[in-house]
Amino acid sequence: QIFLLIFLFALGLRLYLFLKTYNQALWWDEADYMSIAKHYGLGTPEVAAPWRARGMSLIFGIFYFLGANEIFQRLLVIAFSVAAVGITYILGKEFFDKKVALIASCFMSVLWIHLFWGMRFSGETFALVFYCLAAYFFWKGYEKKGSKWYMIFSGLLIGYGIFLYESVGAIFLFLAVYLFATERFRFLKNKQFWWGMLGLAIALTFIFWHYYDLYGQIYPRVYHIIDGSLLEGQELDQKLQEQGFLPVFLTTFVFFKEMLDYFHWVILIVFLIGLIYFLDLILGFDLVIKNNSEKLKKDFYILWWALSVLLFFGIYLALVKTYYEPRYIFPAYPILFLIAAKGVMYIADFAETQRKRLVSLNRKIEGKP
Repeated sequence: QIFLLIFLFALGLRLYLFLKTYNQALWWDEADYMSIAKHYGLGTPEVAAPWRARGMSLIFGIFYFLGANEIFQRLLVIAFSVAAVGITYILGKEFFDKKVALIASCFMSVLWIHLFWGMRFSGETFALVFYCLAAYFFWKGYEKKGSKWYMIFSGLLIGYGIFLYESVGAIFLFLAVYLFATERFRFLKNKQFWWGMLGLAIALTFIFWHYYDLYGQIYPRVYHIIDGSLLEGQELDQKLQEQGFLPVFLTTFVFFKEMLDYFHWVILIVFLIGLIYFLDLILGFDLVIKNNSEKLKKDFYILWWALSVLLFFGIYLALVKTYYEPRYIFPAYPILFLIAAKGVMYIADFAETQRKRLVSLNRKIEGKP
């Protein structure tokens, strides 16, 4: 019942902002995505850059084909925005408990950067849902030894998520390091892993075929990056010459340094307190490497999920000439809020302990048993 209230609050807040903004003009990148969507759904000419991710536009295109208008499409984005609140609750129940899940989902419902982009046609809002569901299904299918369909759906979500917005590809770093740290190469003998690869292969086959049919390349975004000389290192070389090695290296930690940009200072404080939860993981990490503790493996999965996203995009900013934006790390926010919620619980438990001590002391002073 409490979660239902949080969910309705999140929906109401987004609908309020929708009523304030639904008539706004499209940004140029939004117009690119919607041009692709109308091409899919209505057959109108497409004028977008060929390296634009097309997965979100394909979803919109289906609804255009069914007769939807732009207002309905905005409501669809809001639906995904609200879904992120629900996913945060689901993750909280899976990895912690219901109290932590409720607090984290409450934080997620008012995250300003999520509210801002939930009013726009951009892939980040969708990427958060696809990334988090893929990681959740992987945990349920691989570590919890659930149905093979968990792994197949995880692979499908990763594949289509990349088609929808390339940032979902950061999940490869997350899962690869996790698997190598806990199992080395033993995961290659696990059938569940290969069910996930099957789902990924199905999705990527569709994506590569579709792009090749359109442009004669299996993934124009990669071609765009290579053609932009990223792999030749020109951007990185110029950065190193202009700024020096240390400032460029420190760029990789920009999302740690700028936490107050997307956290309120109160949430940042409880987040830092919540990190106490991972002391056992740090002190007993050898048990994770030896695969001897299910609890510490779960803790590592949670912590590395958040860290990998922050580091991945920090490294990306260090490598190329681009600018810092907190929207890049959308897939990390649910986990960051779960850690912050754990901090709230530590404070609540401490306060309750002190209350009981004061009650006991007061009874002794009054001479009561």
